[in-house]
Amino acid sequence: MTTSQHVDELYQQGFTVLPAYFSADDCQAQRDIMDDYWRSKGSPPLEENAFGFNIHPMMPSVPRMAPYLAMPEAIEILSQALRDDARLVHLGARVSGPQSAQRIGWHQHYGGGDWDAATIPQRDRLERILTACYPDGTTSESGNLVALPRKYNDPLGDHPGEGEQAGEQKVNAPPGSVVIFDTALWHDAQRGTGSGIRRLWGTHFQGWSDTRAHGEDNEIDAKEIAQYKNEIPLLKAIIER
Repeated sequence: MTTSQHVDELYQQGFTVLPAYFSADDCQAQRDIMDDYWRSKGSPPLEENAFGFNIHPMMPSVPRMAPYLAMPEAIEILSQALRDDARLVHLGARVSGPQSAQRIGWHQHYGGGDWDAATIPQRDRLERILTACYPDGTTSESGNLVALPRKYNDPLGDHPGEGEQAGEQKVNAPPGSVVIFDTALWHDAQRGTGSGIRRLWGTHFQGWSDTRAHGEDNEIDAKEIAQYKNEIPLLKAIIER
C-alpha cells in the first residue's frame, strides 16, 4: 500500500496496518528490552485481574527503545493524516501473558481536557493518532487487537459495553507489525491462545501546530535519550523543535 492508501484507510475505517514493519532482529531486541525492565521490577505476575505489566511512561524507563521511535514510513503516514509535521506526545508499553485478563476492555483515547468529543463530527482532519507496535504480532495466538471501525468524523458514541460487539474486527498481523489508528477508535485487546508473552509498545502523535494538552501526555525528552536524539535526525524532529 502507498502512503496515501494508508491515510485513506485511517480516515475511512479508523486504522491501518504496516505488516512486519520491524525485522526479526528488531523484534527480538524490543522483546529483550521490555523483558529486562519487567525482570528489573521483580518479574511481577501477569495475573488475571489486570491485563499485564505496564511500562508507563516508557521514557526514561526503557531508553534503549528510543531508536525504534524513528519509523520513517509510519511518521510520513502520520504527517499526511494530521496535515502537519508529527510530534510525539505519549509513550507506553505493556507485557501480558496467558494468566492475564481475557480482554482489556473497550476504550478510546480521545476525550478529556481541551479534547471535546462533541466536536468530532465537524472536524475536517484527524487530530491525534496512535501507533501500536507488536514485536509478537497481533494474532489469535499472541492476542488480537480488536477494533470497531469508524470514519474520522463519525460521532464517538457511548461506550460499547463489555465483551464481543457487533461489527468488531480482529486485527491479524505478523510479528513486527505496526497498527496506526485514530485516538477516537473504540478498541479492545484479547488474551492470546498461546503460552507465550504478548508485548506491545505504543505512541501518540499530534501535529506541531496543535498545542492542546491531553491527559495522557507524558515525558518524552528524557536526558537518557539525548545521545539517540542527537544521532537520529528523525527522532529529534518528532521530539524537539
